[in-house]
Amino acid sequence: MASAVLPVFLADPQVVQFVQAMLGYLALLVVTHAMGWDAKVLSWSRDPKVRKNAYAMTRDGIKNRAYLCSMVGSTINAFVMVGGAIYLWRHNTNWRQQTPEELVFGEDPATLFLCSSLGGYFASDLLLELRYRISDRAMLVHHIVFLSACVINLYYKVYRFQFIWLAFGEASTPFVNLRWVLHTLGWKDTKLYLWNGVAMTFVFILTRIFLYGLGMLHWMSVMPVVSHMPCHVRIFIPLTGLCGYVLNIIWSAKILKGLYKVVTTSSNNKNNKKKIR
Repeated sequence: MASAVLPVFLADPQVVQFVQAMLGYLALLVVTHAMGWDAKVLSWSRDPKVRKNAYAMTRDGIKNRAYLCSMVGSTINAFVMVGGAIYLWRHNTNWRQQTPEELVFGEDPATLFLCSSLGGYFASDLLLELRYRISDRAMLVHHIVFLSACVINLYYKVYRFQFIWLAFGEASTPFVNLRWVLHTLGWKDTKLYLWNGVAMTFVFILTRIFLYGLGMLHWMSVMPVVSHMPCHVRIFIPLTGLCGYVLNIIWSAKILKGLYKVVTTSSNNKNNKKKIR
């Protein structure tokens, strides 16, 4: 049975797009590293240790360069996802008039393209993380689980409307990446670092807590229409979404804590400067 299904699955246009996206992101990582752009950026750091290891084959140097390459891919993926989500939303403003079946099922080319692209990104970034061990276990689990969900989605072509608000969640990624870059370059005491932290917190909570939460509630309301589907469609993918939401809550708590620390530190520095004057 599996031997008969596999060739059909691999010949699916969306699976081909998935493989193309994975190879495209991997090629981007290779070019970024081969051109030395990752090391060049790190060499601008105010931190002597980061500058020293920018081109070095030390553990810290390799890890920082790999992490920076990873962020290039995730930033591009974020722009693709958010742009695609805006496009899909503009074509689904009448979602209240659509039946649950119409919101869940349907081979919409734009949605399947975005799902293929997201899966390709997860696969490429997972390979990078496993090769250089640059992420914690939570991020590895996140990538593995959501990559699996993308593959299942591509095979069964379900949860069409639900993908829109999931894609909007990537809007916070560029801010998260910029925070790491500014922190690594030693620019924690700049206004750019502070205001990026404010924007990151706002966008993260708006898209990954508020919008994601509303999306999950609506998702649960249409779940009866997939009662006839295999368990990995009606159980695994929704559980993936729920686990993602729990991770978002944990990350948002850390982000709020970090923002509070940055704001209070900035305020204390201003007060100290006034006292000196």
